Amino acid sequence: MATATPVLWTYKKHDDGRADIKLRFTDENRSVYLSLGIAVRENQWNPRLQRVRKNHRDADEINSLIAAKLAAAESAKIALLANGQRPSAQALRDAVAPGRKKTSAPCFLAYVDSFLDSLELTGKVARVDRERVVVGKLREHFGEPLPFDAITPEALRSFEGYLIGTKGNKASTVHANVGTIKVHYRRAIREGLISRERDPFMAYSPPRVKRTERTKLSVEQLGELASLDLGPRGTGASLACVVRDVFLFSVFAAGIRFGDAARLRCADLTADGDGLRIAYTAGKTDKRPEFKLPVPAVQVAKPFLVQADGTAKEAHDFLFPILEGRRGEPFDTLDERGQHAAVKARTAVFNKQLKKLAEMAQIKASLTTHAARHTFADLARKKGWSIHTISEA
Repeated sequence: MATATPVLWTYKKHDDGRADIKLRFTDENRSVYLSLGIAVRENQWNPRLQRVRKNHRDADEINSLIAAKLAAAESAKIALLANGQRPSAQALRDAVAPGRKKTSAPCFLAYVDSFLDSLELTGKVARVDRERVVVGKLREHFGEPLPFDAITPEALRSFEGYLIGTKGNKASTVHANVGTIKVHYRRAIREGLISRERDPFMAYSPPRVKRTERTKLSVEQLGELASLDLGPRGTGASLACVVRDVFLFSVFAAGIRFGDAARLRCADLTADGDGLRIAYTAGKTDKRPEFKLPVPAVQVAKPFLVQADGTAKEAHDFLFPILEGRRGEPFDTLDERGQHAAVKARTAVFNKQLKKLAEMAQIKASLTTHAARHTFADLARKKGWSIHTISEA
């Protein structure tokens, strides 16, 4: 908690040898100073009592001013505590500054909101929605404004307890939520908005998360899934067949995310010898993977390059019938948020169907679209790929 102390600033004296009397406001993060506009000589200052000695002609008046400023600081401290705010050094300084306009400490919530507003304009809707949930939890627990200097190790531990005790969040959610706070706090440090010495994450770490077993299929299980008799394949196939084939394509196409597979156009696949080459822009990272598809991926993709009647699709047509046939506006006419909602809705449909397919193939695993990425990574690792190569793929 912040304290106020009168000091004689002897580090820089006036030309006549006098030094300024200042109030030093200190909390656990830093110290800030406020000059009282009065200067005295060193032999006129009592460092033990922190007051002007009687040998100064205006000692009583100066000491009364010091006492008044200290009382104002104490009143400000009580008022801040009563409002549920942390009495920081800067807050106390602003409360007693003579003739100075009080300034509010930068609000962490407003800082993050501004960043997310800008980020949404770039189309990163999923990240924006995810991190706005964290901001909402911070508002619920701390209120607003939430100054940067109020985010201390103690405050983070309090927030951790709130997430677990009140919100019922698991350790993995707590870890992710605190990680979001850390990302934005460290960004503020890099931007010079806050000093590195005040970083609360130097003394606080979120709870450890027990590593959960990720669902990944073996080669044998993939074979069982691929051999299911679900009718004709390709455009016009049953929902079950499309779901199965998109899952297999994701595994064989280096773990392509479901959202990216849903957005693939026929133009993203081009002839490469007797095979196919894929090039697309990843929605989450904006990277542009490009590589020759392995034979199993080509076998899955080729039936989808033509219409149900066998005629070739147009270059701008979707490769997979994931986003076609949805109710309402055509996918291409939706804004980024609308497209994100459409992909999210189709993901839920595919996940529900994958669970049915797992039962049909007698696969005892919670199968989801994301399991395809884990399956690819596991198979690549068993083939001797390095972690870096798998990550890049």
